[in-house]
Amino acid sequence: FPVTIRTRDYYERLGYVAVLAEKLRAIRRGNITIYQKQDLLGADVIAVNDTETILANSVLGKSNVAAHIKEFEKYPSGGCKRVVVIWEKGWRTPLIRNVDGD
Repeated sequence: FPVTIRTRDYYERLGYVAVLAEKLRAIRRGNITIYQKQDLLGADVIAVNDTETILANSVLGKSNVAAHIKEFEKYPSGGCKRVVVIWEKGWRTPLIRNVDGD
């Protein structure tokens, strides 16, 4: 079960409206097509309720959290809360790391 889908479902269970924020780009090199996933604004899930908007990037394990934080730093937050949602195998709820330190 991909962590992006788990993150979307997690926020929906909390009462948010959550959507996937990834697009798949096709890059053609001669006869070869390479598909590349691109997160929008550094997030792969956007969750919204009446009081806040969350830009969430999902990761399996704690090993590359820093890379996900660095990806968020490329974009302004626009007042949205930015988090890295860390899943470990077998976990039912994730560890949430707030990127902006709030």
